[in-house]
Amino acid sequence: MTIEEKDLLLKDLTARLRYRVCAKQYYSAFEDDFIIEGIIGEQIYAAYNSIFSMTYPVEKIKPYLRPLSSMTKKEKEEIAFIRDRDFQSVRKWVYDESIKETGNVCPVTCGEIDYCNKRHLDYRGLIEKGLALEAPEGMYRIE
Repeated sequence: MTIEEKDLLLKDLTARLRYRVCAKQYYSAFEDDFIIEGIIGEQIYAAYNSIFSMTYPVEKIKPYLRPLSSMTKKEKEEIAFIRDRDFQSVRKWVYDESIKETGNVCPVTCGEIDYCNKRHLDYRGLIEKGLALEAPEGMYRIE
């Protein structure tokens, strides 16, 4: 894992902490799933239950995320509403690597990013980069 990939993963996980993202560790002989409870430096704090916890190096874990293609019709409508609502507010500009090459930018509101984090949607392309795993259907309770 490159320094840039590690930084991208840490940024993404930090933003998702409050939404209890699941991950898989590849540090020991056993590949366990866990819920990320915190980040200490470049160590991921993993909670297995109220008694047992561990820390793992960030390069030895992969979060489970949902690809954008898994969005439901309702989620697409909700994110469109958020985009319309936030249109007049302060905007955050996010540059996708493929867009960077053409010089075009893709404006995304902070509300959209918050929504994607809450729904465990992979808006950074971590699955395609091999930094995250596709979440099995039903892993995250989507209301």
